[in-house]
Amino acid sequence: MSNATAFSGSSDQQLLLKIKESADHLSVIYKQCRSSCIAFMRSMTSGSASAMDLEDIFQDAVIILYEKIVDGNFELTASFQTYLNSVCRYQLLNRLKSNSKSESWVE
Repeated sequence: MSNATAFSGSSDQQLLLKIKESADHLSVIYKQCRSSCIAFMRSMTSGSASAMDLEDIFQDAVIILYEKIVDGNFELTASFQTYLNSVCRYQLLNRLKSNSKSESWVE
């Protein structure tokens, strides 16, 4: 069993400490939160967004989370799932807004 897998049952605060020590532990959060975040975004778009776009947005959200953690001043006030849902929502809305602007320019 890998070191990161051993922490899959840990609390979010414990995982936060482990991620600060090693990025390997980020995979636990990735695996735990991926399907829920993708489903959340799919429901926001009524299924109209491509699976690849939703996956890209989720991966961007995980990168944002990691960058904030290693920055040193990240404080987790909700669950990782809630945090990533929020970042995904923001990223998705920005992408949708950007796409609608670019379509209006084409017309």
